Amino acid sequence: MPAFSSKTYLTLPGLYLSFVTAVFPAQTEETNPYLAGISLENLLAFTISSASGTEETVANAPASLVIITADDIYKRGYSNFNEIFADLPGFDAYAGNGDRPNKVFQRGYRQPYASRTLILLNGRVQNEIWGHYLNIERQIPMSRVSRIEVLYGPVGVIYGPNAFLGVVNIITKSGADHNENHIEGSVQTSYGSYGTRDIEWGLTARQDDFTLDIAGKLYDSDGPNLDNFSGQYAFYNAADLANPDIWGPLLTANNGGPFTVRGAPYGQYNDPDNQKGLFASLSYKSLRIFYNDTEVDMSYGMEYLSRYVQPHGPWYYHTDQFGIEFDHSFDNGMRIKALYTQRDSVSAGNYSEAAENSYTSLSLWHSPATSDLFQLDGEYQLNDTWLLTGGIKYESKSLPRGFEVCGYFNAFSPFCGTQEPLPGELGLGAGIFAPDTDNFVLPPSLSRRHPDELLADTTDEGIYAQAIYDRDAWRISAGIRYDNNNIYASTTNPRMSVIYRFDEQNTLKLLYGEAFQEPQPNLVFVAFSARAASEDVGPETLKNVEAIYIHQTEHWSHEFSAYLTRFEGVIQEEPIPEGLSDKRQVMAAEYRGRFFYDNFIKGADTISGYVYYTYTDAQSDIFYSYDLDSEGNVLGWQNGEADTGDIARHKFKAGIDLPLTDTLSWNLRLIYHGETTLYGRNPLRTIDQQLDAYTLVNTNLNWQLDPFTVSLKINNLFNETYYAPGDQGANGGNPQTQAMGIAVGFYSSLLPQLERNYALSLKITF
Repeated sequence: MPAFSSKTYLTLPGLYLSFVTAVFPAQTEETNPYLAGISLENLLAFTISSASGTEETVANAPASLVIITADDIYKRGYSNFNEIFADLPGFDAYAGNGDRPNKVFQRGYRQPYASRTLILLNGRVQNEIWGHYLNIERQIPMSRVSRIEVLYGPVGVIYGPNAFLGVVNIITKSGADHNENHIEGSVQTSYGSYGTRDIEWGLTARQDDFTLDIAGKLYDSDGPNLDNFSGQYAFYNAADLANPDIWGPLLTANNGGPFTVRGAPYGQYNDPDNQKGLFASLSYKSLRIFYNDTEVDMSYGMEYLSRYVQPHGPWYYHTDQFGIEFDHSFDNGMRIKALYTQRDSVSAGNYSEAAENSYTSLSLWHSPATSDLFQLDGEYQLNDTWLLTGGIKYESKSLPRGFEVCGYFNAFSPFCGTQEPLPGELGLGAGIFAPDTDNFVLPPSLSRRHPDELLADTTDEGIYAQAIYDRDAWRISAGIRYDNNNIYASTTNPRMSVIYRFDEQNTLKLLYGEAFQEPQPNLVFVAFSARAASEDVGPETLKNVEAIYIHQTEHWSHEFSAYLTRFEGVIQEEPIPEGLSDKRQVMAAEYRGRFFYDNFIKGADTISGYVYYTYTDAQSDIFYSYDLDSEGNVLGWQNGEADTGDIARHKFKAGIDLPLTDTLSWNLRLIYHGETTLYGRNPLRTIDQQLDAYTLVNTNLNWQLDPFTVSLKINNLFNETYYAPGDQGANGGNPQTQAMGIAVGFYSSLLPQLERNYALSLKITF
């Protein structure tokens, strides 16, 4: 996506305001329903819908959860989900600054692709179809979010596949929130570090039985340079990127100059990021039609070593979703919810690869996927004590058995639709050349059409039933779900909860749940590098036991929880070799506190904040050995208990909202991430190197003078030097492990994180 100009900034809000005036000319005064936040009095009484598929209070929900309100987003200055995940309890979250910038591990589970948390937008699944990636980045206009319900633990009974570690349900502002005919809207624009600029806009409107919700965002960033990171990683440097012995043809092409992508030549670090999203729905009474379109165009950042991959790909994800919903409550206590949705997704990009004094390649990749989903849910209030719920689901998917690849190794390229496979200069495939060649030719363009024989048609069928008993101090629920997939067979998952409300201040929850994770299609069908494809993989399952105690005082809400989760059929960045254990176990204890105090500053709003602490012990039944066998091969994965890695045992997070006047507010947040054992496959673990502990302080200042709000956000206020663990196998190592004879893999073992950075924004509300 090209960078949008100042003309775009001016025309979009202008067209938007004209549209509002023309379509909804009449409106009445109404208090803004989104900036009230959650007071201590209604914290446990806040109504959510993500935990059981029916509306219930936080106190009655059979789960541990955190609610992020529009007021929280405003006060903390959140502009993307990296910032939100980093502040959440029970999350190990980092900025990847690559083609998947959200590195998110929930509830002590180290995973590839952040694929074990189910992401919903207004109750509709958003995870990428082919890889289950966490497909929310910076394309969602945060100023148009009403609240975010973050659910912890398995919810497979309600959602079926992939509601594994938890659910994040993003609920946008809606015309249905208004009590009378009304229009509410906003336009917000921001500018920040690394040439980052964005604009987001939206409106909600109600006219009798009609409601309209529409919002959009454009985001564009030049991205950081290497000197914008707070630390250095030895195996990622500018010298490697510009080394002609590695990259010869890309740096000294026969066209008289270097190849360029996005206007920047190969041979230098370049990490632009362009994203956009459009979200719209129109409702009449119980019927709603909706459409979402998101586009993410990113680079690789430091995901791969600089000696192997140039950083500025680009890599591209596009998803559009269209559907219709029906939600109606009948007088007899029956409620019916029906959903049909159709999704298309595409992942595609450029990839450069090199091996010093061996080969250089430039290739094009493309992978489409589609999904058609029908879902029917119902609930029946039998009497004052019993609520019955249930539902069915049918989903069909068309999944590629591999990328279309032009310009890469024949052995790993199922097809290139624009040419016949050719041996190429080195006999490895077209598009692969010696680094000293003077005859480098660009790969042919993609056909973007997968033949039928390279598509897998899958079906998912599910049915569930749940009963909820609520009387006096007790609320007991039990449910069971059966799912069947035509590739990985069937699975049955139960869930049960017992909630005892001692009084209005004290609640105890005891939970048991099971869930399953679909094997990622890109692991099932695709073989490349050292990864083997296997259609026998999965599903991955878990069993979770949990206890939660909630105590509310005059100024504080305290939640104490502990859980034990056991995983089987674990799917890592690649299928585990046959004969090895595929089990993990996570034990954790957590404290969550929220507080509210009257402000000591006259005329200023309430002081509020949170305090979170998480202890996590994550163990695996296998470990990785870089020792060699008698034939000189790396032993690899071996049976034996070991720390899974990349999960901090201790995490402490706290934040305070301090209104200074009736128009000026200040937010301050702290994140302490304890010393962390690295992933078992990371070569740095062989030299006992760990991820050092770090402490981050982020702050945001808001000045509100209706209808304007000016915000200044500073992340990493004290310029802390810290790192994230590497992605995928994190097998790059460093000079010390290389000197020990440990083979260097493609993936960086460490990812330096950004130095102090800022954003200044202006918002207009009407």
